[in-house]
Amino acid sequence: MRNKFSSLLGFVDTAEIWLSGISLGAASLLVFIGVVLRYLFHYSVSAFEEIIRYLIIWSTFIGGSALLRRNGHITIDVLIVRLAKRQRLILQTFAYLLGVVFCALLAVKGWGLVQQSIRVGATSMSSLQLPMYIPQLAVPAGGILMLFRFCQKVYENILSLASSSSLEGGSKR
Repeated sequence: MRNKFSSLLGFVDTAEIWLSGISLGAASLLVFIGVVLRYLFHYSVSAFEEIIRYLIIWSTFIGGSALLRRNGHITIDVLIVRLAKRQRLILQTFAYLLGVVFCALLAVKGWGLVQQSIRVGATSMSSLQLPMYIPQLAVPAGGILMLFRFCQKVYENILSLASSSSLEGGSKR
């Protein structure tokens, strides 16, 4: 069971990195092509700007989850570094639980936004006329991915707290 979960984590890690990288790379390529077309050929593709915007949004939400896994988000740790390990883990776990609540709300409200866009048939205002639920799906998808990562962090901290408690209990005997 543990190997299957580890395999799932490895797959999600890899997928997040690749999807975020590919979408950011595609956005960069479209920016480059747009600049070349505009300055060398005096031709502009208006849909590029919209596609680039949506690719960056998707990359941000997916990449946010990958960064959370690697502790890559900016944190203010003035208080945390002064605490003992156990107190630090408890405070981090509380912060991660707040992250769980926030991401759950983000996923639920984002899904509601997607459903509303589907219901009213909302499309982009550009010539592309892209259904708006496609870029809006980044919100619940990112919320779910980060929710998963925050739950993973809570689980890891609880295991660390349990192991530190058992070590302290063993040394007192």
